[in-house]
Amino acid sequence: MTDIPDRKEAVISLWPEFAKAIVSGKKTVEFRRRIPLPALSARIWIYATRPVKSVIGFAYLEAIVQGDVNTLWSRYGREAFLSEQQYRDYFEGTEKATAFLLRDHQPIRAINLDQLKEIRANFQPPQSLTWLRKEETQKLVSLTSQVE
Repeated sequence: MTDIPDRKEAVISLWPEFAKAIVSGKKTVEFRRRIPLPALSARIWIYATRPVKSVIGFAYLEAIVQGDVNTLWSRYGREAFLSEQQYRDYFEGTEKATAFLLRDHQPIRAINLDQLKEIRANFQPPQSLTWLRKEETQKLVSLTSQVE
């Protein structure tokens, strides 16, 4: 039987400044244009892109809100840890947005790209997000509990 991802565990890629803001709890909303939707209460593992190239923490998905770009900015912009200009640039050319409302932010000891490739041989940092299978999640969790 194949272990099919159940959308309860995912890795999302973010620029390092935004990744760090999420795991510290300063950023509680992540906006996306088009993205496959995880299950509510999913654990979202935060991958910081170059130069960090590591999973640095996780947060849980409290809610998913989809709607008009202007409405979502008005409602959640203050929690997004980015300027309105950055937001407008990101959503240029589209009218719809998705907001992930995050809770229970948790920094972890960094899990680098080489370690991630031990969990999934062909692991590539996702453009948006990638689902994790149960055994991959178990390996990731075990790496968070190892002492250096």
